[in-house]
Amino acid sequence: MTEQTPQTLEARIITRALQDPSFKQQLLNGSVAAKAAIEQEIGQKLPQDLQVKVLEETDNVSYIVLPMMSSPEEISEEELEAVSGGATPAVAGRALLAGGTLPCTLGSFTINLTF
Repeated sequence: MTEQTPQTLEARIITRALQDPSFKQQLLNGSVAAKAAIEQEIGQKLPQDLQVKVLEETDNVSYIVLPMMSSPEEISEEELEAVSGGATPAVAGRALLAGGTLPCTLGSFTINLTF
């Protein structure tokens, strides 16, 4: 079984939002609504103290999300590869369409996603 990364989870959420305008609107309705929509999508509760922020890019606005790091000394080669050249959401999204169950780690919390 392949472990689902935050990037593949992101790709799954983006794919669903592009296909379902109602889901997209839920994601854009604030942190509480976004978290509830994602919990419903994955069929599991996320940690109570986890905040979810969803932003939509426009022609004139782009966002860069910096990963959380404790210190540069703690980054493994595998983690560095994941953030510097890992799977893109488009590639991961195609993999998600094939279906299956994958574990996904968000911080210290791991959930099994079925799709």
